[in-house]
Amino acid sequence: MTARMSATYRREGGYTLLELLVVLALIGLVTAIATPIAGNVIVGAELRADTSSLATALEQLRREALEREKTITIETREGKLMSSEGEPILLPHAAQVRFEQSDGELTYFGDGTTSGATIRLTEGDRALDLEIAWLTGAMLVKESAP
Repeated sequence: MTARMSATYRREGGYTLLELLVVLALIGLVTAIATPIAGNVIVGAELRADTSSLATALEQLRREALEREKTITIETREGKLMSSEGEPILLPHAAQVRFEQSDGELTYFGDGTTSGATIRLTEGDRALDLEIAWLTGAMLVKESAP
């Protein structure tokens, strides 16, 4: 009986080549699916960071216009945002920036009001609009089509 059991059960611990190939195929499939998703998440995070940086810079310019009782204009020059003070508004991830639905500039007046504008930030196939209210300068971020 012992000889018969050992003949039918000879497999020792470990994995077969087929099992290893199935596991490697599954790992490859998961990687192929996850890589583009992770890339989109990173681009989205970078675009949101650029939008946040822009909103912070614009709020600083608004405060400066109010404190100095001076008019400050922001416009695009050579694809970059520039203030009338001569300072460029730098974005950490170099998203493309352009004005939408306005005359191509944003003005902060010395009394705290603004001309209002919509600034579109685009990176890859994603875009966000930063809408600046014309009277209060309040900012709102919305998803947009590039």
